[in-house]
Amino acid sequence: MNGKKGRRPKLTDDIKQWIVTHQQGRKKKLKATHMRADVRDFIEKELRKQNKERELPWTEELIQSEVKNCLPGISAIQKFLNPVNKMLEEKPSPLDKPWHLGLLTKIKEHPEYYISPGAIQSVLDALTSQKMLTRHKGVTIRQALWVSRLYTKVKQKDELWRIAWHYAFKERISEIADIDFDTTEYDHRLSNPKELIKYFDTRMHSVDFKTYKRAFEEITCGVKYAGVSFPVEFMLFVGDKILAPIRIQDKPIYIELPLNDQKALLNALEKQHFLKETKQLDASTLVVLKKPLPISFENKEFNEYLHNLIKDGEK
Repeated sequence: MNGKKGRRPKLTDDIKQWIVTHQQGRKKKLKATHMRADVRDFIEKELRKQNKERELPWTEELIQSEVKNCLPGISAIQKFLNPVNKMLEEKPSPLDKPWHLGLLTKIKEHPEYYISPGAIQSVLDALTSQKMLTRHKGVTIRQALWVSRLYTKVKQKDELWRIAWHYAFKERISEIADIDFDTTEYDHRLSNPKELIKYFDTRMHSVDFKTYKRAFEEITCGVKYAGVSFPVEFMLFVGDKILAPIRIQDKPIYIELPLNDQKALLNALEKQHFLKETKQLDASTLVVLKKPLPISFENKEFNEYLHNLIKDGEK
């Protein structure tokens, strides 16, 4: 994301992908004059993230100077937006229509739908993934194709589904932005699926919840975006509150869950074989789990809160 002094820099691929996501999720499309302020915020956030991750000794003055050097002009943004807006007004890509086994009978007319026989069971398993059931009504052709490409590398079906979803989503964004879909940054993390999922989750919220939600639904043919989930290894009961730690950029933050029945929660955890033990502390009760529990909620206000908590935590 390096700009050149003396002239306005061109739009980089990461800026283009961000603009597409930002624009796609809006009912009323933004013009370049308004979009540029949001692009500036995105660039500043990315630079601050790089500064933190790489432990660079950048001063505030240097960061602001680099933001200015990287910020494209209004004309460059509008030139990019014109074909993007036109493409967003068109019908969804055929690859983003629902997948079903009947499509395998149309391989002659649509060879791009081909899924190897060995991968079919993994695609069917994706339909029963708990992650898919909590956020989706079905799987698209594009997502099924990514499951078929990744199933030999990612064995656990919930992890396979989540990773395939992200590959498919990023592929579509790259198509609309008219840039190469370079998966290198994902591929070298495939040996550790949990780490790759964490990588995806901490980078998918650079726009606000409502915008991202609409972008998600447009790209997945109207499938509802139900929010995010986090792996939790323990909980705390403090008074009537139920607290759970989530990690944002490796920083633990305790959030209050929108639940009010501690006994019912313990019974549910025990029934589903998640509960390991409870320990009474001075002013709270520690609930230790046998394995990480992914928490997510249908409550849209709470999901918006979680989404924006991540977005703000990445600054």
